[in-house]
This record gives sequence, C-alpha cells and structure tokens, in this order.
Amino acid sequence: FCSPVVALGQLLVVEDARLDARFSGLPAVRGEPGVRFYAGCPIADPDGITVGTFCLLAFEPRTLDPHERDLLAELAAWARQELTGSADIRRAREVQQRLLPSSAPGFAGYDVAATCLPTLMVGGDFYDYWVSGNELRFCLADVMGKGAGAAIITATVRAALQASWSPGVRDRRQEARWTASEVLSHANRTLQRDLDQTAALVTVLAASLDGPSGQVSYADAGH
Repeated sequence: FCSPVVALGQLLVVEDARLDARFSGLPAVRGEPGVRFYAGCPIADPDGITVGTFCLLAFEPRTLDPHERDLLAELAAWARQELTGSADIRRAREVQQRLLPSSAPGFAGYDVAATCLPTLMVGGDFYDYWVSGNELRFCLADVMGKGAGAAIITATVRAALQASWSPGVRDRRQEARWTASEVLSHANRTLQRDLDQTAALVTVLAASLDGPSGQVSYADAGH
C-alpha cells in the first residue's frame, strides 16, 4: 500500500481495497488480515526525500471526509516534524563534539586527557585546553540545564573563554599575562548580558599549569 504513496508524494485514500485493481490481488487483502481500507500520507526527511508514510488501516470499507483528511495530514506533519527534529539534534551533537579539542596537546612531562559524555544527545558541559610556552591552560565548564538550549549557550561561552585567554584582547606591549581570575572576569563581562537575558548560569573552572614547576593556578566562577 505504501509504495504508491511514496511514488505519488501525496495523500492516498483507498476506500475498499477489494474493488481497487492496484490492491485487490494483495495477500493481505485477499486473505488474512483482510485489509479493506487504507489511507496514507508521505513523510519526507529534512532533505525532502520521502522515507515512509503515516497511514491508517481498517478491515471494513470506509471513507474519509475532508476534515478527517486534514487531520490525517496534520498527524503526518507532526511525524515529519519529529523526524526533522531528530535529525537536527543529531547534527547538533556532531557540531558540539567537533567543537571539543580533537586531540590532547603535547606537554612535556605530563599526560593530558579529557572526555565529555552528555546525559542527552547534546548538553551544556565542555572542556578546552591550550599550550602557551611553558604553560598548559585549561578550563572545565557546565552550563545550567541540558539539551539544545544549553548547547547553544555552551558554544557562546567557549568562544568567549578562548577570546579572553588570547593575547589579542589585551595590550601586546604588556609583559604580564592574565591570571585565570582575570580571564573569567573578562569573559563574565562579555557574557553577562546574554546570560541575564536567557536566565542561564555557567559554572567554570579555569586553570593554568606551569610545566617546569608543576604549580597550578586556578579560579572558579558560577555557583
């Protein structure tokens, strides 16, 4: 029954399959379970390719009035929306995973490793690290909440932290580097308006490891 719907790309209603030459010879019509009525709407994926149908079956002949046809099309649209939403979430997970460091930096005398396992398909946790001279800089962050909303805020926070720890945001003539607390203060000023407007909170640990001495300097913010 579903193949013609896919081929036509539109609603198909078969009021009595035994009287329809396209379907009367099907085993499911001639024998058990004795399908008589069929109505199906095509369901397309995000690329517009029809991948299946949303359909109704009955074992007695019947018709669908215009209102019922509209309801069937609406239910099919919901199913299509769910399919599209699932594809969007999978794509968001791909993007989020690719924003994490692809490999740990080499840092003499130390083993560096990290991983992130979101509770849902996407989440609000992330980590990052950079090597600058004899220093390993790293951060861990947890955006309040889960799901796509937290993932959007995560990308913004990550970008702000990277920019804050970059030499480009301060006077290159200054020899002193920013401490972790100064990095978080600068990122907070950058993000405060967006976080206020979205009622979001981010817990962050920013730290730097001095390779030769093994000393770790850190600051935390959030809760």
